[in-house]
Amino acid sequence: MSQQEWGKLSSQFLRHQWAVIHLALSQGSLPCPAPQELLALARDTLAVSVEETAVTVMKCVTLIIPQVRLADIADYMNALIYQI
Repeated sequence: MSQQEWGKLSSQFLRHQWAVIHLALSQGSLPCPAPQELLALARDTLAVSVEETAVTVMKCVTLIIPQVRLADIADYMNALIYQI
């Protein structure tokens, strides 16, 4: 398998993984990690993903944010700013 094929496969995997997470968050029927953990995973995924995956991840983030307390969001944003 070439490097390009491997990259495409891994990108598709990430996109499908976040599509399942989106479904779980939307329906509330499947167990998901804590919102703070999902935000950290979303950040990591966005760092390595392509546009198609980023759109799916951001849809999840819009469902995660209301579940997180404002103080937790502030802490997360501060941590994110210091990483940049």
